[in-house]
Amino acid sequence: MHPEYSTTRIAPKIAKKFGAKTVAIQHHHAHLCALMAEHGLEEIVGIAADGVGYGPDGKAWGGEVMVADFKSFTHVGGLKRQPMPGGDLAAIHPARMVAGILWGELECQKIVHVLDEYCSRGFKRGAHERDVVLRQLERNINVTQGSGCGRVLDAISCLLGICSERTYEGEPAIKLEAAAATGDDESVGLDVVTEMVDGKPTLDTSKLLVEVLSLLKRRVPRKHIAAAAQSAVARGLASIAIDVAASKGMKIIGASGGVLCNRTIAMHMQSAAEKAGLNFVRHKVLPPGDGCISIGQAAIAAHKKQL
Repeated sequence: MHPEYSTTRIAPKIAKKFGAKTVAIQHHHAHLCALMAEHGLEEIVGIAADGVGYGPDGKAWGGEVMVADFKSFTHVGGLKRQPMPGGDLAAIHPARMVAGILWGELECQKIVHVLDEYCSRGFKRGAHERDVVLRQLERNINVTQGSGCGRVLDAISCLLGICSERTYEGEPAIKLEAAAATGDDESVGLDVVTEMVDGKPTLDTSKLLVEVLSLLKRRVPRKHIAAAAQSAVARGLASIAIDVAASKGMKIIGASGGVLCNRTIAMHMQSAAEKAGLNFVRHKVLPPGDGCISIGQAAIAAHKKQL
């Protein structure tokens, strides 16, 4: 569906050559349909959690709860949309995501103090780059909006001093998972705040990051904060999906996307679903990341052809 992808531009030319039709498919819909195809399901309340995927509104999606079948999907909730100063640069330098997520939650001078104390390595050009980023946020210049779960995990990783630059795909979140492996999430009281935004339940990741900051200031061991933050994100998304399933009388929820490579997050989601008396499905054969979406795309296209 992304209008700037080379495949999107090439597809009409190939279709014309072979007398075929093109089918534009939303990234996260493909994720969930790949999951359904793998498990032989026709409908699901799904959690699509990854770094980024093009949304129908032109914004960067990546922490979404959707009711989906092979014909269509309905977006029903997810993570709060956050400003990403510099767009794709925020995925490489997660200190930018820290600034974006805290923007509007803390005063600018307090954000400066947080960035200097906890994320100073995240700005290679030092205070000058930090100030440019904050001016971007203030003036809303070169700032995209995104709800990527991966970007939230990146920001937590950076704030905890675990990883300040992505040098390979998923690095900050992967290192956060490693740091959390020996942590105890139950020893930390980390609240999950869900609010209604445009009529949809939305996990407030700004308040989550403020809570992480508060724990840091109280000198709670970082491994415990890392574990609690992962758990909070997983439980928050699962809670939205569980409520939606209950309201629609559905018995199965599932999750797909690169964030589900994190086994701990997947297990927290599964535990929450099963406590609510629901079945939880995740990938067993297909990879949860973008390696599965071609299956979802093919399944959607096949169903459209039958219409």
